[in-house]
Amino acid sequence: MKEFNGVSSSHYIADEDLDFHGIAEAGLTIRRGVTVNLHGILQGPVIVEPEASLTVFGLIEGEIDDRGGRIVVHGLTDKDAGENITP
Repeated sequence: MKEFNGVSSSHYIADEDLDFHGIAEAGLTIRRGVTVNLHGILQGPVIVEPEASLTVFGLIEGEIDDRGGRIVVHGLTDKDAGENITP
């Protein structure tokens, strides 16, 4: 699994399994079948493609576009993620 530590100031596209530690300032796209564990703050738009998985330990600030993936949040979100989100 790939690791990222720090601040991403551009929209981050995860096309392989990822442990993200830090801040995604401009959003995140998770490609089909990819798993992302995010520890920190996710700002901007979040796109979760079909069969993708996002687990957040922290805060989501921004719109969530769930296209058929799985979203689990251990923390806070300021937007509705739809029916596939697990608190």
